[in-house]
Amino acid sequence: MVSTDTPSAGEAVEIFNSEKFGIIRTAGTADNPLFCLADVCKALDLQTNIVARRLERGVLSKHPLPTSGGNQVANFVNEDGLYDVILDSRKPEAKAFRKWITSEILPAIRKSGGYMVAAVEETPEQIMARALKVADETMRRQQAQIQAANDTITRQTEEIKTLAPLADYTKEVLQSNATYTLTQVSKDLGFASVYKFTAWAHLAGILYYQSGQWMPMSRYTGRGWFTTRTCKFVKTDGSIGSNISTVVTEAGRAMLHNALLQWQRRTAAETTASRKAQPAQPKQPAQPEPVFHIDPNWRPSETVIIEEGGAR
Repeated sequence: MVSTDTPSAGEAVEIFNSEKFGIIRTAGTADNPLFCLADVCKALDLQTNIVARRLERGVLSKHPLPTSGGNQVANFVNEDGLYDVILDSRKPEAKAFRKWITSEILPAIRKSGGYMVAAVEETPEQIMARALKVADETMRRQQAQIQAANDTITRQTEEIKTLAPLADYTKEVLQSNATYTLTQVSKDLGFASVYKFTAWAHLAGILYYQSGQWMPMSRYTGRGWFTTRTCKFVKTDGSIGSNISTVVTEAGRAMLHNALLQWQRRTAAETTASRKAQPAQPKQPAQPEPVFHIDPNWRPSETVIIEEGGAR
């Protein structure tokens, strides 16, 4: 049997009565039902104060509960906390209790948003009035959820419209066939010269120098980051020669930007850690400030005597 009471907070408290497990008072909403911890512990032969201390704070909350002495604040657990409490019980009926919760109470809450049963003294008009009130509250809650979902969809749609051109541009850029010389990349990354860029790339394990040419390390080859470019030139004797140089693709340019950023962050972190590891320098004792004294026999033709230390 189920009846509905309303605490001062205006939140319905559903009371479920089982011949086998006694009374279980619930609160919360259809999406987040809450169960009175004292009732659950009583049904499962557990000590409420011990269970409350063991439960995580995230599953435990306090809510007003109508009693014969007036509204009092009681501990309630959410659905996760309820299962946690059930697992604590050594009572053989714990499995049947869980089945009662999961097969009857929770499905009904999620279907209708609440429970209502007529009291013996209620008239048909009173029953209908309470039913309409419960239905109205359920519809309001569902409409609020639908509106929130629609607002989220609208916001995400606007974000997609904003990000779509950027995504298309990035895709086109990264798939571009354009390539850049090491000199062009060094300027793009902010290096003062290509020599400083190649020195950093070598130190970072990205490039190595061989046979008069900078080439990518093996783990950076075959990934679309680097390629080669053949250039023709006229020799001093008038014949045509050619050489091959390493160039960087758009994807490689993005990779180098990211590698340099990570390098800078790691270097800054190591510098900070090194400074913290250095022992603090002892403070030097404060030096006494000089005290100026004027000879009482001073005359305009004489000079001021300046001494350091205490009075003479």
